[in-house]
Amino acid sequence: MRARQGLVNNPQILAQDELSEINPSTVHDRHANPDGGLDKILTHYPGILIPPLCRVGYSGNQEKELLETGGGTAVKISDPIIVQHDEWKYLLAALKDNPKLSYICTAGNHVQKLVLAAPLAIATFILRYVPRLCNHGKINILVIGAEWFDALDNGRWYQLISDLCGSSFKVEATLVGPDVFMENDRQTRLSSMVNSRYPEAVIIKARVEDATIDLSAFDLFVFFQPGMECHQREWMEGALPRIVKTGKPIMATSFNRDEYAMDVKYLEAHGYAVEGEPLENPFFIQHHGVVNGVSQWGRVLYKIAPVLPPSDHTVAGCTIRQK
Repeated sequence: MRARQGLVNNPQILAQDELSEINPSTVHDRHANPDGGLDKILTHYPGILIPPLCRVGYSGNQEKELLETGGGTAVKISDPIIVQHDEWKYLLAALKDNPKLSYICTAGNHVQKLVLAAPLAIATFILRYVPRLCNHGKINILVIGAEWFDALDNGRWYQLISDLCGSSFKVEATLVGPDVFMENDRQTRLSSMVNSRYPEAVIIKARVEDATIDLSAFDLFVFFQPGMECHQREWMEGALPRIVKTGKPIMATSFNRDEYAMDVKYLEAHGYAVEGEPLENPFFIQHHGVVNGVSQWGRVLYKIAPVLPPSDHTVAGCTIRQK
């Protein structure tokens, strides 16, 4: 296992299966010690990129303040629910005791998972890879290639990202994709409840290349299961170069480790790169499809480096497939 160096000066991102190798004397178990405070965040997300934030004194279940060294605003992290619980059954049980979110539990488990999967994946990504976004008063998120699953109840569920991160920033979500279903096909059994609580997302039924969007206005870009192998021309020659030019964080997901490895292969062949190690998301959705068999929506999360390929880069090792 790689040496675990100081989180502030030289952060490391460790895979989930490496957690068991960490010296137990230096780690607080988040189930055995529910009041472990910020230690739980650092344990569950051992590679959390605290810089340019620095840790300030904390103890027990007191609120923790992470102060930006450059004179920015303070961020209070009150033990995010996704840090306290790393399995669906525990997370859903905890929602029943949360006055703000307990209404979600009035639906069946399957509906709860459907509406929570996308905001949970993004919140998990933020805490792991770009926690500095929690400093923002508002986060503008663009979901690219959005389909019906990403736009349930007109995207109102993305407003939960802040709560799931244990923060208070506002969320503005824009969903763009040619396959977004009509509004009546996006409703769930929780529609009436969520409609009265949160604003809907901006939904654009078009390819991102064809939409009139100011990409510089967004703080985070999200590709849910982009399928680099089958759609490489669409992404590599269309959306990705424009997005990478913004220099903003780019989140992507894969159904499993094998698909992740394939996505990385195609990204690298086109001159792009991935930052850090992938993260296996415990809050994935398992689908049983007639054609593709069992798939795991949002199983692997990873970060695409916002760096353009060299101008003289030539694609090698991959054959461009027509859509």
